[in-house]
Amino acid sequence: MRRTRSRKLALWGALPPYLGGKRRLCPLIFREVDRILPRRLWSGLTFLDGFLGGGSVSLYAKAQGFRVLATDIADRALTVGQALLANSRVRLTREDVLRLVAPTDAPPGRVEQNYAPSVFTRAQARFLDQTLAVAASTPDEAKGALLRLLAIRVALLAHPMSQVRAGTIHRLSSGEYESITESCVYHYVDGLRLTRPDRLWELAQQINGGVIQGRATVLRANIVETLPELQADVAYWDPPYPGVMSYEKEYKIIDELLEGSA
Repeated sequence: MRRTRSRKLALWGALPPYLGGKRRLCPLIFREVDRILPRRLWSGLTFLDGFLGGGSVSLYAKAQGFRVLATDIADRALTVGQALLANSRVRLTREDVLRLVAPTDAPPGRVEQNYAPSVFTRAQARFLDQTLAVAASTPDEAKGALLRLLAIRVALLAHPMSQVRAGTIHRLSSGEYESITESCVYHYVDGLRLTRPDRLWELAQQINGGVIQGRATVLRANIVETLPELQADVAYWDPPYPGVMSYEKEYKIIDELLEGSA
């Protein structure tokens, strides 16, 4: 029992926090699947996740033995899918992490030019530029996706409640700590440590915990248009909810960072 629980925690630790994520609901979701399709039959069957999103349902399905077929149109979702679903063997190494923080004479990149210090500190922005550049030049698709996922994790962790936006973090650069909400000061200060090799390696190991054996295919596709061409034994639908903050607005900056990085 303890080993099973540890494995689940390792899976969740690999995923970035996500608006409307279903980590806590996965046991309930798959309990309902078991009522219709007994668990002993899952191995080898195809589980279709039409809205990949944060990846928790698809990753859980992969861990349960399903062959996963996941679709989405957002780069943030596809990054998770390519790093943890379609990938069953490649992991981040200490050498990868050290390469990301190695000194460079390169001029300020797109992130540093456009988002520092308004959204990220200079050091955070420089790290994001370096990581996304290394990911783009990495021939192994899975390794490139893992690096982009690491960049996403750092970007989200740089802000309280993973809400990446301009407005407060620039006060770290000017030393205006007293003007930062008291409950957020620790988070922003802790964010200054995100680009240290030891902290990055800790995050990389968390991501590696989600690399498990299994079979999965990730498609950049609109499920409404693609559904007639797909075949699956179980289909799961979790579209964006009406009347709530849109994913495009909540993850606008994350999407802009990833634009053209793959």
